Amino acid sequence: IVGPMQHHSNYVTWRESGLLVVDCPTVGGKGEDVDVPALERLLDEHARGEGPRYTAWTAASNVTGYAPPMSEVYRACKRRGYRVFVDYASSAPYLKVDVNERGGEVDA
Repeated sequence: IVGPMQHHSNYVTWRESGLLVVDCPTVGGKGEDVDVPALERLLDEHARGEGPRYTAWTAASNVTGYAPPMSEVYRACKRRGYRVFVDYASSAPYLKVDVNERGGEVDA
């Protein structure tokens, strides 16, 4: 499952991996606001399948500045056994990045 603001290079990499890639549901007019309840349903649906379960997110858009609710997203994913990958490249200068904040379980 990929977040709504993936950089093209990250998105294409997942697509070319041979894994099933599913876009995160969004709400609002901008198409970037994560619909957390719909995401949880999607996570549940795909958690029943075989194989690895990954999610990839961009911590903040380098165009709009929008930052998804990563704490909520992270908890929803980890509760269901997903690995969580977050791209902080454009947001690290502006956001607090503490991989130990969540018990050191951030995957990347």
